Amino acid sequence: MKNNKSIATVREFDRPDIQSRLAEVQDRIEQFRRLLADEAALMKVRNAADLPVLVEKKNQAIAELSRSEAFLIHLFEAHMDEPSVVELREQLNACRELNRINKAVAMSELNATRKSLDLLRSLQRMDDLPLYGAAGKINVVREKRRLGEA
Repeated sequence: MKNNKSIATVREFDRPDIQSRLAEVQDRIEQFRRLLADEAALMKVRNAADLPVLVEKKNQAIAELSRSEAFLIHLFEAHMDEPSVVELREQLNACRELNRINKAVAMSELNATRKSLDLLRSLQRMDDLPLYGAAGKINVVREKRRLGEA
Protein backbone atom coordinates (compact mmCIF):
# COMPACT_ATOMS: atom_id res chain seq x y z
CA MET A 1 0.00 0.00 0.00
CA LYS A 2 2.79 2.40 0.86
CA ASN A 3 4.46 1.66 -2.44
CA ASN A 4 1.34 2.72 -4.38
CA LYS A 5 1.23 5.98 -2.47
CA SER A 6 4.87 6.69 -3.36
CA ILE A 7 4.16 6.06 -7.02
CA ALA A 8 1.14 8.38 -6.88
CA THR A 9 3.19 11.06 -5.15
CA VAL A 10 5.93 10.89 -7.76
CA ARG A 11 3.39 11.10 -10.53
CA GLU A 12 1.81 14.18 -8.97
CA PHE A 13 5.19 15.86 -8.60
CA ASP A 14 6.10 15.11 -12.20
CA ARG A 15 2.91 16.61 -13.59
CA PRO A 16 3.58 19.53 -15.96
CA ASP A 17 1.45 21.96 -13.93
CA ILE A 18 3.39 21.17 -10.74
CA GLN A 19 6.74 21.47 -12.54
CA SER A 20 5.64 24.74 -14.15
CA ARG A 21 4.63 26.25 -10.79
CA LEU A 22 7.85 24.96 -9.26
CA ALA A 23 9.92 26.69 -11.95
CA GLU A 24 7.90 29.89 -11.45
CA VAL A 25 8.50 29.85 -7.68
CA GLN A 26 12.19 29.12 -8.20
CA ASP A 27 12.44 32.18 -10.46
CA ARG A 28 10.66 34.35 -7.88
CA ILE A 29 12.95 33.17 -5.10
CA GLU A 30 16.03 33.83 -7.24
CA GLN A 31 14.72 37.31 -8.04
CA PHE A 32 14.15 37.94 -4.33
CA ARG A 33 17.66 36.72 -3.49
CA ARG A 34 19.14 39.10 -6.08
CA LEU A 35 17.14 41.99 -4.62
CA LEU A 36 18.44 41.17 -1.15
CA ALA A 37 22.00 41.09 -2.49
CA ASP A 38 21.42 44.45 -4.23
CA GLU A 39 20.03 45.87 -0.99
CA ALA A 40 23.15 44.73 0.89
CA ALA A 41 25.38 46.30 -1.77
CA LEU A 42 23.53 49.62 -1.58
CA MET A 43 23.84 49.68 2.19
CA LYS A 44 27.58 48.97 1.96
CA VAL A 45 28.16 51.99 -0.27
CA ARG A 46 25.52 53.95 1.64
CA ASN A 47 23.54 54.84 -1.44
CA ALA A 48 20.31 55.79 0.29
CA ALA A 49 18.83 57.43 -2.80
CA ASP A 50 18.33 54.07 -4.54
CA LEU A 51 16.97 52.22 -1.51
CA PRO A 52 13.29 53.30 -1.77
CA VAL A 53 12.98 51.89 -5.31
CA LEU A 54 14.70 48.69 -4.25
CA VAL A 55 12.49 48.35 -1.18
CA GLU A 56 9.41 48.69 -3.41
CA LYS A 57 10.71 45.93 -5.69
CA LYS A 58 11.50 43.80 -2.65
CA ASN A 59 7.95 44.26 -1.32
CA GLN A 60 6.54 43.25 -4.71
CA ALA A 61 8.73 40.13 -4.72
CA ILE A 62 7.52 39.23 -1.24
CA ALA A 63 3.90 39.70 -2.32
CA GLU A 64 4.43 37.44 -5.34
CA LEU A 65 6.07 34.78 -3.18
CA SER A 66 3.28 34.95 -0.63
CA ARG A 67 0.77 34.12 -3.37
CA SER A 68 2.62 30.79 -3.73
CA GLU A 69 2.58 30.04 -0.02
CA ALA A 70 0.00 27.22 -0.19
CA PHE A 71 1.87 25.62 -3.07
CA LEU A 72 5.17 25.81 -1.16
CA ILE A 73 3.61 24.31 1.96
CA HIS A 74 2.26 21.44 -0.13
CA LEU A 75 5.68 20.89 -1.72
CA PHE A 76 7.51 20.96 1.60
CA GLU A 77 5.06 18.52 3.17
CA ALA A 78 4.38 16.11 0.31
CA HIS A 79 7.64 16.21 -1.65
CA MET A 80 10.27 17.14 0.90
CA ASP A 81 12.80 14.60 -0.44
CA GLU A 82 12.69 15.77 -4.06
CA PRO A 83 16.04 17.39 -4.96
CA SER A 84 14.39 20.47 -6.47
CA VAL A 85 12.26 20.96 -3.35
CA VAL A 86 15.31 20.56 -1.10
CA GLU A 87 17.10 23.16 -3.22
CA LEU A 88 14.07 25.46 -3.01
CA ARG A 89 14.10 25.22 0.78
CA GLU A 90 17.84 25.98 0.81
CA GLN A 91 17.28 29.03 -1.39
CA LEU A 92 14.56 30.30 0.95
CA ASN A 93 16.87 29.78 3.93
CA ALA A 94 19.60 31.72 2.12
CA CYS A 95 17.10 34.55 1.49
CA ARG A 96 16.15 34.53 5.16
CA GLU A 97 19.82 34.81 6.16
CA LEU A 98 20.49 37.64 3.68
CA ASN A 99 17.44 39.49 4.94
CA ARG A 100 18.59 39.00 8.56
CA ILE A 101 22.02 40.44 7.72
CA ASN A 102 20.47 43.39 5.86
CA LYS A 103 18.22 44.06 8.85
CA ALA A 104 21.21 44.01 11.21
CA VAL A 105 23.10 46.49 9.01
CA ALA A 106 20.05 48.75 8.71
CA MET A 107 19.42 48.65 12.47
CA SER A 108 23.08 49.48 13.15
CA GLU A 109 22.89 52.47 10.81
CA LEU A 110 19.59 53.54 12.33
CA ASN A 111 21.04 53.39 15.85
CA ALA A 112 24.08 55.44 14.79
CA THR A 113 21.80 58.01 13.16
CA ARG A 114 19.61 58.21 16.28
CA LYS A 115 22.66 58.77 18.47
CA SER A 116 23.87 61.54 16.17
CA LEU A 117 20.46 63.20 16.19
CA ASP A 118 20.25 62.92 19.99
CA LEU A 119 23.64 64.61 20.27
CA LEU A 120 22.58 67.40 17.93
CA ARG A 121 19.34 67.89 19.84
CA SER A 122 21.13 68.06 23.18
CA LEU A 123 23.61 70.61 21.82
CA GLN A 124 20.78 72.74 20.47
CA ARG A 125 18.93 72.73 23.78
CA MET A 126 21.83 74.14 25.76
CA ASP A 127 20.91 77.09 27.90
CA ASP A 128 22.54 80.37 26.95
CA LEU A 129 26.14 80.05 28.06
CA PRO A 130 28.65 82.88 28.13
CA LEU A 131 31.67 82.44 25.89
CA TYR A 132 34.03 83.55 28.70
CA GLY A 133 33.61 83.36 32.44
CA ALA A 134 33.50 86.22 34.96
CA ALA A 135 37.26 86.87 34.67
CA GLY A 136 37.21 87.24 30.88
CA LYS A 137 36.64 90.48 29.06
CA ILE A 138 34.49 89.06 26.26
CA ASN A 139 31.04 88.01 27.32
CA VAL A 140 29.23 86.89 24.18
CA VAL A 141 26.04 84.94 24.68
CA ARG A 142 25.39 82.04 22.32
CA GLU A 143 21.80 81.75 21.22
CA LYS A 144 19.84 78.53 21.16
CA ARG A 145 18.92 77.55 17.64
CA ARG A 146 16.79 74.79 16.34
CA LEU A 147 17.58 72.95 13.11
CA GLY A 148 16.33 74.96 10.18
CA GLU A 149 16.55 78.31 11.99
CA ALA A 150 19.05 81.01 11.11
